[in-house]
Parts: sequence; structure tokens; C-alpha cells
Amino acid sequence: MKKLIFVALFLFYNLAFGADKLYQKALEFEANGDKENALKYYKLSAQKSLNLDAKQPPQTTTLKSDELFWGISAYHLNYFMPLSYSSPNSLKKSISSQFQISLKKLIFDDLLGFDERYYFAYTQISWWDLYSDSAPFYETNYQPELFVEIPLNYPNLANLKFGFLHDSNGKDDELSRSWNRVYVAVDFKLDNLTITPRVYKRIPDKKDDNPKIQNYKGRGDINLDYHMDNGSIFKAVFTNNLKFDKTNKSSLELGYLYPIKNGFYLYLSGFSGYAKSLQSYDKYQNAINLGIAFTR
Repeated sequence: MKKLIFVALFLFYNLAFGADKLYQKALEFEANGDKENALKYYKLSAQKSLNLDAKQPPQTTTLKSDELFWGISAYHLNYFMPLSYSSPNSLKKSISSQFQISLKKLIFDDLLGFDERYYFAYTQISWWDLYSDSAPFYETNYQPELFVEIPLNYPNLANLKFGFLHDSNGKDDELSRSWNRVYVAVDFKLDNLTITPRVYKRIPDKKDDNPKIQNYKGRGDINLDYHMDNGSIFKAVFTNNLKFDKTNKSSLELGYLYPIKNGFYLYLSGFSGYAKSLQSYDKYQNAINLGIAFTR
């Protein structure tokens, strides 16, 4: 009799309700500790959903989950920080604003048979005196980049990455700050945590307008990215010049992203160290920033 009642209810829900209602019913069973019936309704919800999807007309073009438009996706964080406090004051005023745009585009893939992917990326960070009458830009740093990413089939090893990175403030003469480097990085994945150590080598310039920039900007860094169960993201970047004596210099940047809606986050970050911007790469600076970010 009990099985007959269940079959009747099963058929009733299948005919009368959509996949979302069936899913809600499964959640109710699970909340009450009835895992057997919960599993049956989860399966029924999936079947119903697949049947509905099968009736939908085929799509000619679809976006990948991380794609923004035209095959372009986010690279590093994209953010706008209307409140940015710095001390010592290296940008003329202690309170200003800053924003970053960072995108990448797949150029081609699997040329060598390793499932490798070749990308062009572009990152721009600008410091903007939003609160002055004329709202001038203090500084903008530009970072075009080419890199190849090779997937690794080893436990906890996700990708090996080789790249070329140009870094410039777009100015000339005595205000010019630019340098080129090549790097190698590897992604370690441990559940929700990704650890990416990277080392880089400067390509010598005929005209050096950044004497000893690697002593301040560093010769390597470690990126940490931890996705919490509530949807929040914790980020950390530690940079060091790899000189283990009194000339050792480093920087640390911490960031916390709290989800708002549709991929947008409330973003709080702090920085302490050298080379936050190219113009003042040899000046020590502390900063705290608050704003909005999005990432895919």
C-alpha cells in the first residue's frame, strides 16, 4: 500500500509539476532526513529538466561560462575603487580612486599536441583624482601580455604557464617607466585553494629608465586564491626580489570579495610594500581600497 501511494504521488508530481517544483520536493525530503525519496525526486527533476531542454530549439552560438563577448574573458580582477587611501602620499593626495581593466583572448590552441592554449591579455590600472574639480589621472600603467597555458595531468597540478609581459606608464623622457620580462608559473589546486608561484626574468633594455626596478618590483611572486563556501573570495599576492640580505624588498597585497549579485562583488583590499605603481616603484607605500569588482 505504501509503495502504491508513492507511485501515485510520483506520477502526479511528474505530470503536474515542472522540474523546479520536483527539485523543491526533493529538498523537502532531504531536509526531513528521507534521503531515499529525496534521491528519487532529484532524478525525476533532472529527467524533467532534460525533457524540457530537448524541446528547446538548438542555439547557433553560445557563450562559454567565463566568456564576456567575442571570445574575450576576464583575466585578472576588474574593479573600480572610488575610495583609495594611501600613506605615505605618493600620488599627491592621500585619498583618490583607482580602477583596473584586465581581459584575455584565446588566439589558438593545441599547436604542439599538449592541449596548450595561447592567449593575448591586456591589463590597465589607473589612479584617478575623482574628487578634484578637473578630476585628473595621476598615472596609468599598461600591461600587454602573451602567454601559453599547458594543462598538467598530475594530482593538485593544474597548469604550467609561460609568458612575456610588458609593463609601461606610457610616458617618455625622464618620466618614462617601462620594462619587459619573461616568466614561468604553475597552478597548484587544493580543493578551494589555488596557489600560483611565479618567477620572472627581466629582458635588458638598451636605454634603462628604471634602474634596479627588479630590486623593488621583484623577481618572483606567489598568488593565493581561496573560494569560500559562502561565495566569498580571499586573494593574496606576495612579491619579493629574492635577495636574501639587507637589500631584500617585498610587497604584500590582500583582498576580500563579498558576492553581491550577477558576478559582482564588494571588494576590500590592502597593500603594503614597494612598486604599487611604476612612477613610484622605489617608494614604500601602504594603501587601503574599497569598491566593486567582477570576475568570471
